[in-house]
Amino acid sequence: MMKQLSRFRKDSSLNQLHFPKEKMENVKQRVKPIRSKTFIFKKTLSFATLSILLVIIGSFGYHSLQSERTDQSEGNELTKPLEEGEQDPIELKEKDAENLTKQFISVLVQEIDEPGNNVIKYHSKSALLKDLEPYASKETASKWVDSFYEERDGELHMYRLHGIPTIDFGNEYDFTKEDERFYTLSQEKHNELNGTHIVNIHFKYTDKEWLISEYDIEYIKE
Repeated sequence: MMKQLSRFRKDSSLNQLHFPKEKMENVKQRVKPIRSKTFIFKKTLSFATLSILLVIIGSFGYHSLQSERTDQSEGNELTKPLEEGEQDPIELKEKDAENLTKQFISVLVQEIDEPGNNVIKYHSKSALLKDLEPYASKETASKWVDSFYEERDGELHMYRLHGIPTIDFGNEYDFTKEDERFYTLSQEKHNELNGTHIVNIHFKYTDKEWLISEYDIEYIKE
């Protein structure tokens, strides 16, 4: 009996199992597509991952380039390149700025008749502004003409008699080159009428000539 059981166990062992060749071939044929699909899947996944990385790197590089261009554009707002056909500005020397300032003041502050405070040489603002064109921009000239004069009955009447604060070239002042097209002339002054104040005159190169672009008085509270 024991011998029969031992023989049964030996015969029933998995090691003694045999598969026909046809079944083995069928199993191999089924396993092969699975392996092939697994390989294709891994290959596709790797390609997709690489594509995503390339897109991220490209996007980062594009935004970095745009940011750099923006910074360069902001840095060049003051110093702009010359336009086509535009000539380099002629240097504005201190003596030129002084002469331009004095000529502007001499035309702006006109001689008047004593009784009526009417301007002797001009009878309208437009005529006075015409003669200020070689020295100052239209905006600056108009601002100061309007602050001094008004037209009355065909006459140009001066209603502001104490004059315009200007640079005393006999004393210390600042002359600064802001840019190839911009200069600033400034001076701190003090008198009983205006107290402590700073005269700021800005010069701009426009249409092949230097003009006073701004003429401002900054009053300082004491």
